[in-house]
Amino acid sequence: MYTADLVSLIQQHCLSPHLYSDDTQIYGACGPSDVGALLQNVTGCLIAVADWMSANWPQLNSELVHVAYVSSESPPVLRYALKWFHHLQQSVISAFSSIKI
Repeated sequence: MYTADLVSLIQQHCLSPHLYSDDTQIYGACGPSDVGALLQNVTGCLIAVADWMSANWPQLNSELVHVAYVSSESPPVLRYALKWFHHLQQSVISAFSSIKI
């Protein structure tokens, strides 16, 4: 099945895929001291998935790309995540026509 390659690609970025019939969700979790590494993994994974989908049959619907960040940590970690969201929009926007955060 063509999605086996996609699962492997996501797992290469130390993230967990969850595939439905027409939907792919990518999950990651970490402790407070590893937020930077997780955010880098997510960024790299989103770019790799966009590249994979443009080269394979399933087409990415960029209108349906969503990113969620959940944290119980203090404001410094939240500020770091907000900077990452801004970077994500600037660096990955070429792969996706829009990202809803």
